[in-house]
Amino acid sequence: MQWLKQSTAATVKVGPFIDSTDGDTAEIGLTISQADVRLSKNGGNIAQKSEVSACTHDELGYYDCNLDATDTGTLGRLQVMVHESGALPVWHEYMVLPANVYDSLVAGSDLLQADATQISGDGTAADNAEAFFDNTGFVASNSTIGTTTTNTDMRGTDSAALAATALTNATWTDARAGYLDELGAANIPADLDAVLADTGTDGVLLAATATSAQLVDDVWDEVLTAATHNVSTSAGRRMRELSATSVLTGTATAGTANSITLDSDASTTARIYDENLIVITAGTGVGQTRLIAEYTAGRVATVDRDWAVTPDATSEYQVIAFSGILLTDHGLAQAGAAGTITLAATASAVDDTYVGSVVVLTTGTAPGQARLVTAYNGTSKVATITPNWETNPDVTTVYKVIPVGRSIVGSM
Repeated sequence: MQWLKQSTAATVKVGPFIDSTDGDTAEIGLTISQADVRLSKNGGNIAQKSEVSACTHDELGYYDCNLDATDTGTLGRLQVMVHESGALPVWHEYMVLPANVYDSLVAGSDLLQADATQISGDGTAADNAEAFFDNTGFVASNSTIGTTTTNTDMRGTDSAALAATALTNATWTDARAGYLDELGAANIPADLDAVLADTGTDGVLLAATATSAQLVDDVWDEVLTAATHNVSTSAGRRMRELSATSVLTGTATAGTANSITLDSDASTTARIYDENLIVITAGTGVGQTRLIAEYTAGRVATVDRDWAVTPDATSEYQVIAFSGILLTDHGLAQAGAAGTITLAATASAVDDTYVGSVVVLTTGTAPGQARLVTAYNGTSKVATITPNWETNPDVTTVYKVIPVGRSIVGSM
């Protein structure tokens, strides 16, 4: 007899279905509908199964028959019977078990429940054991603790002498006893909190084997938040003040004679880094500083003058906040002719605002030239210069407009 789990869908094998004429040939093409599968639950009246699907042939005249939770819902013997035309009748018996019993015996995912009503034939002993293990304690009227004897195994050869000298040798005093009393559970948390407050620590214990190098690493790796290490004039406060000037750090992906391509952490907003400084802090070209003349959405920063050493994908950089207060304007030219230069679209819209200033070409086409601005059109951004350029600027030319007055051009 096969076992089934109570109120659980199952697929059982029904068969073999044998031809009713010769009693030998397997019937493999029968149509066994829901109504053809008859069930008797624990000796109850026969009725069709609840699960609606038809049985499907597997092989050798055996058919897969699906049962649902209703079909297996009654504990005890389950009889499955089918009598199809042209085939001999087939029936099977199954035993429907409680879920925990089935899971214990078949699935192995549960344990059989075993209730002890007696211990050594004594029901009172079982009740006392239950009272003990469920924390209600022994019932005094039903429990007797046997006589105990003194254990002498742990005493010395002269028990009296040992007892008389033990405390004397340990030199216990009332003061020490009072100190131990102070170490009660109620006092320890408060004392520990006081120590943490005095030392300014968070209670995280360092490893006993921590080296000085590890301690230093922990200090440098400490995360600065708004609430921590922010005491006035402290190192944490100074670090915050320094970081306020740092706009961005990263590693370049490429470079040219007068540009550098920033990494994916950089903004894709055009001109967002204009007029800031970019410093090569490590890798190829380390130590160089340039002013960002124009920044594109493609993360390319064109600088105000050619690099001494062209950066590459090993170059680490830092963008530092800077205000070009010594410059009236700067950027990439839009065009150039013999006696003019078309400034960037961000240049002033006021006519003649740059008249008397000096426009200096710093990198790209025609670098190193400086000319006096004699006229400026705020609509077209065209600045007329004198004398004419030796080499005309173009869209690759980076320029700076230096205010009226005496300036050291190389310092710009």
